[in-house]
Amino acid sequence: VALTGHSLGGHAQYVNTPEECAIIKPRNISFEDACSYPDVFTTAYYSLYEAGKLQEGEHVLIQCAAGGVGLMAVQLAKLKKCVVYGTSSSDQKLEYLKSIGVDYTINYQTEDISQRVMEITQGRGVDVVLNTLSGDVIQKGINSLAPGGRYLETAVTGLRTTRYPDLSNVVCNQSFHSIDLRILWKDYKKVRSYLEMMVNMAEEGLIKPIVFKTFDAENVKEALQYIHDRKNIGKVVLTFRSTGYTPVNKIKNSFHKKEEQEKSYSQDIAVIAMSGRFPGAGNLDEFWINLKNGVNSIKEIPQERWDMNLFYHPDAGVKNKTYSKWGGYIEDADAFDSLFFNITPMEAEVMDPQQRLFLEEVWKTIEYAGYSPEELSGSNCGVFVGVGPGDYICNDGSDGSSLNAFTLMGSNNSILAGRVSYMLNLKGPCISIDTACSSSLVAVHQACRSIIGGECDMALAGGVCVMSTPAMHIMTSKAEMLSRDGKCKTFDNAADGFVPGEGVGVVILKPLNKAIEDNDFIYGVIKGTAINQDGQTNGITAPSGDSQTQLETGLYDRIGINPRDIGYVEAHGTGTKLGDPIEVEALTNSFRKYTEEKRYCAIGSVKTNIGHGLSSAGIAGLIKTLLCLNNRELVPSINFNRPNEHMDFDNSPFYVNTTPKYWEIKGGKPRLAAVSSFGFSGTNAHVVIEEAPPRRLTISKDKRPYHIVALSAKSLPALKNRVHDMLVWLEGRGSAAAIGDISYTANAGRTHFPYRIAVVAGDTGELKRELAYILSGENGFAGAIAGGSL
Repeated sequence: VALTGHSLGGHAQYVNTPEECAIIKPRNISFEDACSYPDVFTTAYYSLYEAGKLQEGEHVLIQCAAGGVGLMAVQLAKLKKCVVYGTSSSDQKLEYLKSIGVDYTINYQTEDISQRVMEITQGRGVDVVLNTLSGDVIQKGINSLAPGGRYLETAVTGLRTTRYPDLSNVVCNQSFHSIDLRILWKDYKKVRSYLEMMVNMAEEGLIKPIVFKTFDAENVKEALQYIHDRKNIGKVVLTFRSTGYTPVNKIKNSFHKKEEQEKSYSQDIAVIAMSGRFPGAGNLDEFWINLKNGVNSIKEIPQERWDMNLFYHPDAGVKNKTYSKWGGYIEDADAFDSLFFNITPMEAEVMDPQQRLFLEEVWKTIEYAGYSPEELSGSNCGVFVGVGPGDYICNDGSDGSSLNAFTLMGSNNSILAGRVSYMLNLKGPCISIDTACSSSLVAVHQACRSIIGGECDMALAGGVCVMSTPAMHIMTSKAEMLSRDGKCKTFDNAADGFVPGEGVGVVILKPLNKAIEDNDFIYGVIKGTAINQDGQTNGITAPSGDSQTQLETGLYDRIGINPRDIGYVEAHGTGTKLGDPIEVEALTNSFRKYTEEKRYCAIGSVKTNIGHGLSSAGIAGLIKTLLCLNNRELVPSINFNRPNEHMDFDNSPFYVNTTPKYWEIKGGKPRLAAVSSFGFSGTNAHVVIEEAPPRRLTISKDKRPYHIVALSAKSLPALKNRVHDMLVWLEGRGSAAAIGDISYTANAGRTHFPYRIAVVAGDTGELKRELAYILSGENGFAGAIAGGSL
């Protein structure tokens, strides 16, 4: 993308421009989106940040805020946590400005701008005015300045036609800046610095594209008329047939590079939804809080699981006893609403909790993705589940006389994946996978390969582990694998084994290009996956460092990733004195093939927080890493005091991260991470994940002043929970969501059950008030409809 020089003429099939004014467009943003950036970014950035010297928390009035420069200025002001006042002449545009977080909106055709500003600020005025309009709004903007305020005028043509502005109120150290960007753009060095800043901020996701509508270049008259009629929000883009000139000596290389890029891009897999329950966390919001705060969710085995007084003994040699009385446990693992899934109580009673929990998380995940079960029904969607042998059937304690057909289905792991496909009527591959500790990450690998190979269009992948008896504790105690103090001390010199844990997690995977096309929310991009086997080692459960190195370097070479760009590794990290050094040495050997840099990459393990989730361990590590990428934060790996004596971190690429901190980027590139999971079966898995591409700013063309938001459930208590959950979401992660998007997802992306409520709201504030009123009704609920249709 490029600025076409100070003359600005760019409406031609071929243009010449100084090389300083051209730059490689931000990654994974279309040319149409990218061309909306240069002029509006340089204008808004120079005006607000340099001429206006905008400070954090100041009050900013942006005239014509729904225009191209206006929308970019809103984003830049919000980055400074400023209070933003936006003007427009259209109620539809004002509603849009509210939806993107503009604090106060003013219709400059029906309201007096300066009078309204003074009312809001109680006579103080605003610190900065950015004007892009002509006429009397110039004077009204000047009149809106606070003491020490800065007036930034970019409408130089309008300024020339304005006669004698009244400056009688500008007597308190205010300043006036006339900004002609055509003069600024003659300074190519400065222009270049702005463009580089623009690309970095776009790839960081700090600024979004502002394209409203595109026209073919042949329809330029129609496009200009569209702008003249003031129908657009943001920028209108003309598209040209793609042509260009390439130096002859570069043609061969450029074609080869393009083919490689297209091949790589076509094999990128987007994670478009995820859900999970882990020790100490009933959902991923709670999981993230625990990770960020370094919470240890391991505790003594709860009485409702089994009586530890019957099975605990500090001597590992005592028969049928375990020397560990700790574990990471999912709360309420026995709770299951069987009728919701059309499963009879008799059948549910003998279903392994692993089947129950996975069904529940699958349902949540497809709802989070905004897909209804009806939409998925009959689709070529795959199901891939990592799951180990369940021990729930051992609780029967009978002579076998109570066994029946339901017991057969309820205890069979192949049925676990089958239940998901059966429930949703999915036609893609359906596989339960058991490679021990690596099961769930292997499931993710198989799902990705199935999508790339064309076997399925999208996939549900994940894993689950629930321990219903002390069997796992007893067996691993006999092998002396467990920590004696109930702490998983990964990478620490006091490491003495792992702590058994539980978990359930699900992700939905889809080709990246398809996810972008469908405007799915993207949590991260899987750049590549790989699995291999240890073969012969010192023992069937002993790891092989050579196999791990071969796995990692093979993947990096295949997908063209340089580990120098990896900023975090989620290690398998079970907390054993010899296993951890083997893993770190293998990773060091893998990275050393590409870089000699030391201590630049953070490393950690979720097992320090929740224990070793066995068949769910890989998906726990993957989800943790996706949460870190989304929040741009690295979280602490706990229980680390002194490095394992068999590790040399000082001369390795790694350091153990022990505090929550911002995840710095490297050279403007997207954040990159790797996740490892190794099974004691010898099957190893490694995944490379990149942060999500910047989300395109979508502009609603819906002119409706009100929207319907429908919520439903199969019972009144469940409906009450839905309303409560929606309120919590609106107060937290959904605070910036647009009311139109909420309405669409609630109505089109959900199954509608017999107990229903429908709320009519004009914005999210009104929606929150209405939902709060519903919860405040008699018996804690008001306005539900049982049966019928909306």
